[in-house]
Amino acid sequence: QKTAYEIPKRDWSSDVCSSDLHVLGEINHALEPIYAQTGESVFATAFFGVIDTAKHTLTYGNAGHPPPFVLSPGAAQAVALVPADPEPATGLVPGFPYSSGTTPFPPGAMLLGYTDGVLEAADASDNIFGDTRLRAVLDKNRGRSADELLTQLVRDVESFSGKNVFDDDVCLVAIEAAPAN
Repeated sequence: QKTAYEIPKRDWSSDVCSSDLHVLGEINHALEPIYAQTGESVFATAFFGVIDTAKHTLTYGNAGHPPPFVLSPGAAQAVALVPADPEPATGLVPGFPYSSGTTPFPPGAMLLGYTDGVLEAADASDNIFGDTRLRAVLDKNRGRSADELLTQLVRDVESFSGKNVFDDDVCLVAIEAAPAN
């Protein structure tokens, strides 16, 4: 049985985004009617980022999603975009005012996003892959292309868990800035 939820339509033609994080607020707003109609909470974690290639910056917001990493050329290690005060997933707090952060994103930098299925992949003894192993894979594979890094990360998670089918969703996204000329 399918359940249909009525989400109000919006006229975007006259809407001017006051900030890049307008998107997180709109996702949050769109999920609110589901609770009102069903009494059940529906939420989604989300990361939203805008890369400014002229200023070499990444402006971002995070609604309860695992913090992405920025790997910058010449940096000693990958930097996790961990908010000082974590914010809730969309759909949980009506009207929540999501905040933004800005970090350098120089030529040759890479943004790596991932779902919690990467961190929560478990071995036969129920040990999880976790943040420490993820950071080790990133540091060990510095300088590789996005495709090579993602392939190696999946291999390492499969090797650790002993499975090539995961218990939770595993999604990886990498965005590379063109290197300096």
